[in-house]
Amino acid sequence: MRDLRGGPASITATLTQGRPFYAMVESWKGGAIRKSGALLAILQAAAGTGQVVRVELANARLQFGSGGTLSVESATVRRATDHNLR
Repeated sequence: MRDLRGGPASITATLTQGRPFYAMVESWKGGAIRKSGALLAILQAAAGTGQVVRVELANARLQFGSGGTLSVESATVRRATDHNLR
């Protein structure tokens, strides 16, 4: 995601791991079903390396604020990129 000036942007989000939940390879052409807690492990691993984690959201509640801000009040994550999945 990019902000209006072309730089990196961030969005505040409250996420819940869905059931079922799939960890996906970077191309999203393959993946594996994962147990509870896997999303947190993926996000923690990526935070230490600066890698981007793509997610697929379901039941997302978005809040648009002043100045073009956006936050995800709540959402269920169905799929996420797992850079350790081969």
